[in-house]
Amino acid sequence: MFCSQCGTQIPDGSAFCPACGARLATQAPEPIQAPQEAPAQPEIPQPATYQQVPAQPDYQPQAFQPQTYDPSAYQQAYQQQASAYQQQPAAQQPPFQAAPAAMKGLTFTMPASIGELFCSYNKAGAQYAESTGLKMKWYKALTVALLYLGAVGNLFVAFQNIFGMSYGDSSSYIYSVYPGMRVLDIVYGIVLLGIAFVALYVRMHLAQFKNDGPQLYLMMILLNVCASAVYSLLTMVITRGYDLGTVGGMLVGGVVMYVLNRTYFGKRQHLFTM
Repeated sequence: MFCSQCGTQIPDGSAFCPACGARLATQAPEPIQAPQEAPAQPEIPQPATYQQVPAQPDYQPQAFQPQTYDPSAYQQAYQQQASAYQQQPAAQQPPFQAAPAAMKGLTFTMPASIGELFCSYNKAGAQYAESTGLKMKWYKALTVALLYLGAVGNLFVAFQNIFGMSYGDSSSYIYSVYPGMRVLDIVYGIVLLGIAFVALYVRMHLAQFKNDGPQLYLMMILLNVCASAVYSLLTMVITRGYDLGTVGGMLVGGVVMYVLNRTYFGKRQHLFTM
């Protein structure tokens, strides 16, 4: 450094000039800055440690084993319940307003032969009903023979009407004199075809103790009677030959058949729970 008064070069940091004795201004030392602290970093939550789940063994599906219907087991259960029911006093015997628990387990298996297909019915259910004092002869007759015979009879009459063979050798003469009868016979034949298939459908529902079996049978009776009565009335109108006695007898017979079957199946409605 140099003296500000005389210009003599003097050592750095001298307070007085050795040449002129002037007092020299000393520079204040620069303050030492304290090191700045780094800003605090937010704490990052560490992921929780999870317990390792042991590996599960491979799933081995079991072979499907179909359950077979064993009627002897159901029959044994029915007999036990029937004997317990009959041993109770008459005042304590509950009315059959709901289906017994045993009836809910009944199943209808696929028939093993053609004969079983057309003649089989739920024998376990019928035997249970008979064990409780209900007669099932009419039910058996319907499911085994009568509904089938009715269907075959309707099919036979239907083909005769559709193909113009209802009057034998006189069919051509009658259709030429009364042309409206040809149209009426064809329509009535188609209706009878439908009723024949309805009879087979009703038979299957009765044989399997379906809920709607009795109602379907009653509806089929009404349908058959109404179709026959309408056909007879229209025949009288076309031919102008009135025979109300035949129509009246047909309607009375149908009403009696309906009432008897409704009473019969009304007492056995609790059996039809499938």
